[in-house]
Amino acid sequence: MKFLVMRNSRGDGLSSYNRQGQRRSIHLIFLSAIGPSSPHFLMPVLANVRPQERRSSMPSIRLIRIDDSLRRVAQETSGDFGRAYGASLGESQAVVREVVSQTLALLSKAPRAPEWGGFLAADQEQALVIGTCGFTHGPEADGTVEIAYFTFPEFEGRGYATAMARELLDRALQSGAVREVVAFTLPERNASTRILEKVGLRLVGEAHDTEVGRVWRWSYRPGV
Repeated sequence: MKFLVMRNSRGDGLSSYNRQGQRRSIHLIFLSAIGPSSPHFLMPVLANVRPQERRSSMPSIRLIRIDDSLRRVAQETSGDFGRAYGASLGESQAVVREVVSQTLALLSKAPRAPEWGGFLAADQEQALVIGTCGFTHGPEADGTVEIAYFTFPEFEGRGYATAMARELLDRALQSGAVREVVAFTLPERNASTRILEKVGLRLVGEAHDTEVGRVWRWSYRPGV
């Protein structure tokens, strides 16, 4: 199992967890479903929840692909970013720059098709970047992908993590290349597990991570 180890705003690095029980993955962007410290993580899943359900209460978001063009614009003023991408960075410009830089550094070491990379997430109504999300890798030989997401602290508790997880799940399933979507959390019920439950993943067992030890494995398989 591989986690993107994101550096948080305090520079804590690898072993940082958010209040949702997700570990902060290697860029501020990819936060895999492990770790206790931000409000958007998960809890055991209702086996019969389908990904099409429970959308009404989620905010509407738009994903913006992180690439070299975005990095160049993000280095300019927030106004330049807004004109190019139709969303403001607000007070998050510094953290977005770090997220983008670290994400692209990782992608250069582990290339994959653009659709399996990282994204900024923007609230559609507010036209404001509120977090980051992505896939930790492209589809593996068995058709498995892992999702990760992170809401910037000032936007936590508003349903954005659920919306990001839902969007990633939808994209994976619509690709035609994915047979299973997975996520990993600390072995405890927390906000992170509730998110996975909401979007239709279910707890299927345990796994071992070299950095954090025992973790729960969550899975969504179409038609199962």
